[in-house]
Amino acid sequence: MSAQSMLVAVGLWSAVVLPLLAGPALADQPEDHGKALLTRMCSSCHAVGLTGNSPHPGAPAFRTIGTRYNIAELTERMTDRLVSVHPDMPDFQFSEQDAKAVRSYLYSIQR
Repeated sequence: MSAQSMLVAVGLWSAVVLPLLAGPALADQPEDHGKALLTRMCSSCHAVGLTGNSPHPGAPAFRTIGTRYNIAELTERMTDRLVSVHPDMPDFQFSEQDAKAVRSYLYSIQR
């Protein structure tokens, strides 16, 4: 095999195999997935991270939500259909995997 063919083979192997190897590592980080979901779906009203104020004055920062709600119960309700009595909050329904990821993230940031 020529040096050029070897480089092409290594490049193809890297492009195909390395992402597959990274997949399980990403799956081992549910907090990252939970944060991404909350950032995408909730950050227009709630402070999602360890610092900052919620953009919506009445929306609790997620880092302190455990003082207002039981996180396990809240995230369990997410799989049924999270319905809020607050008129500005939309209804959501999460998969079980997504709800577990959100739960992991919320537990990891509580202050």
